[in-house]
Formats: sequence, structure tokens, C-alpha cells
Amino acid sequence: AIMEKKKKLADCIEIITQAEVQVSAVEDEHSEELVQSLKGMNKMLEDKVIDMETTSWLHNLRLAGLPEGAEGQEPCSFLEQCILEAFEVAPLQSPIVMEGVHWGPKRGGGAPPRALIMKFLNYKEAAKTKKDILYKKIQVQFYNDLATEVHKQRRGYVAVRQQVQKMGRKHGIIHLAKLLTTQGSNAYTCTTPWMCKTFINK
Repeated sequence: AIMEKKKKLADCIEIITQAEVQVSAVEDEHSEELVQSLKGMNKMLEDKVIDMETTSWLHNLRLAGLPEGAEGQEPCSFLEQCILEAFEVAPLQSPIVMEGVHWGPKRGGGAPPRALIMKFLNYKEAAKTKKDILYKKIQVQFYNDLATEVHKQRRGYVAVRQQVQKMGRKHGIIHLAKLLTTQGSNAYTCTTPWMCKTFINK
């Protein structure tokens, strides 16, 4: 009788152990599903925030290559004159409508000058379409301002773009932070630097 009870007890312990293993496996599976769901939701929200930031900055332009401090104490007046000289136009019949001017985030020592960010509503297309813009023989560039995260994502392609350029392939960044490159007559779009490296190393 004692041996029979011991056997039944051992059987019960085995059943309980198996049940615990199964419950744990189910919990782990649901936890993984939950984690993946939350990651997907977080990525969707991040993309939405970046898109909203970029949309809100559509009227911003960045001026790159200008020596820091060149704007002096009156950045708006300086930029109005700078634009007149850079675009080689006569004094404007209507003033530039500018809502704000500030320098981009600080960089480490030895880095190129920061971009000067401005918001104005007219002459934007001229700034975007003129190819060679000079300020006192220094080449500067106007380009659209984007969300900080988008700039970070675009900088992630620097090494890949250098490699693609050495390979003689055409390439460029397209909205918002994707790399478009070619191989022969075919064009390919990469959404991450890792994807680009995998593609060009084939």
C-alpha cells in the first residue's frame, strides 16, 4: 500500500511538473508576443512623431558651410544681406519674412561649422534650386530642415555612401531617411545602413 501511494505521489509530482513547464512555456510565448507587439507599437509611434516634426519644420531651411559668428548680433539683418549677395539679386521690393534664426546643436572639436537654421516663407524655392551659392567666396548650401532623429538616421549612411561612391555607383538620400543606389540599370532602396551593407557586399 505504501509503495502504491508513493507511486501515485510520484505520478502526481510528474504531472504537476509537466503542467508547470507547459504553463511557463505558454507565459513565455505570450510574453514574447506582447514584447513584439509593444515594439511594433513603439516603432509606429516613433515614426509618427518624426513625421509630425518634419511636417512642422517644412518652412525651415538650414544654411550649411557658413563660418560660425559671421551673423554677428543681428542674424536676421545679416541673412537678408547674405541672401542678396548669394543669389545676386537686387534689393528686394518686399522684405524677407523671417520668423526665427538659430544655430543647430553644438558639435565636438574639429567638426565642420554648425548649420544656421532659419524660418522664412518667401525665396525658399530659389534657395533650393540655385546650385552654387557663395558667401564671400565660401560655398554654402541651403537645404530643408528635418527632425533631429531623421538627421541622425541620415548620418548613419555616411560610411555606406562613401563605400558606394568608391564603387562608382550613383546614390542619394530620399524621404525621409532611405538610401537610393544603383547597380547597372537597376535602382535599389535601402531603409537601414545594415541593409545597404548587406546589399553592396553581395
